[in-house]
Amino acid sequence: MTPSCKSLNPGYPDSDNKNYVLDQNQKPIAVQIPMTEFEQIEEILENYGLAQLMQEVETDEILSKRVFEKFLMYK
Repeated sequence: MTPSCKSLNPGYPDSDNKNYVLDQNQKPIAVQIPMTEFEQIEEILENYGLAQLMQEVETDEILSKRVFEKFLMYK
């Protein structure tokens, strides 16, 4: 039996923008959302990831231009 899609599913948050994909036992296995919401979520996650990376390298050693150029020569 293939999964079904329901706009309103008792016991789960109501939303006009979400569709719950249910398995044959009526258990939710996925959520379908509008593309604009997905893009907003994606941007939030990317920004969070970038902020984490920036914090990680904050304490890294800063190289002078001369040291960096030397590094490039030997690479």
